[in-house]
Amino acid sequence: MSNGSFTSFTERGEFFILEVEYMGEGYNGDYDSSDPEDEKLLRFTLYTKDGYQSYMNIGSVCTNITCDINLNYLRDYMKYLLKEIENNTKVTDGNSPQSYNEMGAQFYFRFNTDGLDNDVVFHTVAHNTKDYLGWLEDHFEEF
Repeated sequence: MSNGSFTSFTERGEFFILEVEYMGEGYNGDYDSSDPEDEKLLRFTLYTKDGYQSYMNIGSVCTNITCDINLNYLRDYMKYLLKEIENNTKVTDGNSPQSYNEMGAQFYFRFNTDGLDNDVVFHTVAHNTKDYLGWLEDHFEEF
């Protein structure tokens, strides 16, 4: 897959939708194809239901994840992050249906996407799937 062919991906949870897409961003703002050190970077956006079955944006972060990331790792990371956001922001009072803490979700989302890059995604997915050897073999030729 070339950098230019990336399309958006979406994961849906009980309360949230997590989307990742390429929006023309690079390390210093807009991607600069004349800069050999610039790369096309992905943006994560978190949406939540607003009560009317439509969704509103509650956080968006440009990451250091490049468009050439392994898509299987990216999808697995999105599932992991969405599950973590939902599990760590649930609220119950015993009398009403389960809901979520929006400020907690925003904080958790930003905390887990700030500085996010390909290595963090690869390491997290490998760690969570207990696939250390496969990850090492994929990323280090001499292993």
